[in-house]
Amino acid sequence: MDKLLNVGNWFINRYLLPVGEEYCLIDTGYKWSYDEFCKKCAKNNLDVKKIKYIVVTHMHADHAGFVKEFLAKNSDVTLIYDFDDERRLHAGKNNLNTYISGFLQLVSSKISVAFVDKTQCFPAVVYEKSVDAKTQPLLDYGIEFVSLKGHTECDLCIKYNNKLLCGDLFMSGITAISHAPMWIYNKYDMLESWRKVVNMAEIVYIYPSHGKPFMKKDVSSCIEAWRTKGVFRLYAKK
Repeated sequence: MDKLLNVGNWFINRYLLPVGEEYCLIDTGYKWSYDEFCKKCAKNNLDVKKIKYIVVTHMHADHAGFVKEFLAKNSDVTLIYDFDDERRLHAGKNNLNTYISGFLQLVSSKISVAFVDKTQCFPAVVYEKSVDAKTQPLLDYGIEFVSLKGHTECDLCIKYNNKLLCGDLFMSGITAISHAPMWIYNKYDMLESWRKVVNMAEIVYIYPSHGKPFMKKDVSSCIEAWRTKGVFRLYAKK
C-alpha cells in the first residue's frame, strides 16, 4: 500500500515514507521551522519519535535547515545523503554560484540573498550515524536513491513505487518555468538528468519539493522548451 504522506507547509513539501512501522523524512525546511514541523506531525497524529531516517536531497537551507536540531533532539536517527555533497553539508551554506531560470525569479533571488544568513545558511552538520545514499540503505523498503544533478552539483532523487521524489530537480507552480527550478547550477546537466528521468519506465508521477506533483509524461516537452532557452546569472562575473 502506498502510504506517502506530506507534512509540509505552503512553501515546501516534506514527504514521509514508511519504513516498516517507522518513517523516513525527505528533507526538512528552514532552520527556524522545526517547531512548526512538529505541530504539523501532531495534527496528523504522527509521532516524531517514529521518524528513524532523514534524507537530504541537496544542501540548500530550505532542505537541510533543521537537520542538526532534529538530530540533537532525536538521537536514534540515521542521516542519509549523497556523500559527494558532504563538504557543503559540513559548510552549512548554499552554493551561490548559480544561474536563475527567469527574470522575475532573478529579482526574487536577489532579494533573498540579501538576507544571506537567514535564507542561504543552515547549521552545519557533522554526524556519525550518516549513510551514503549510493549504498541503497532502504532498498528493502522499496525506496531507491538516484543521484542526478543540474539544480545543484548533487541532486538526490528517490524512487518510491511509481513516483520520483525529486527535491528541486523539478518544480511546479508559479515560480517554475516549464517545471525548471528557480536556481539552475548547470542547465545542460539538468536536461541530461531530465532525460534520465524520462527513461525511468516505472515512474509515472513526479513529486517536487516545491509545488504540486505532476505527470512524468510532461517532462519531454519541458526538455524541448529548455533546449535553447537561456538563463540569468545570479552574480555577474568579475
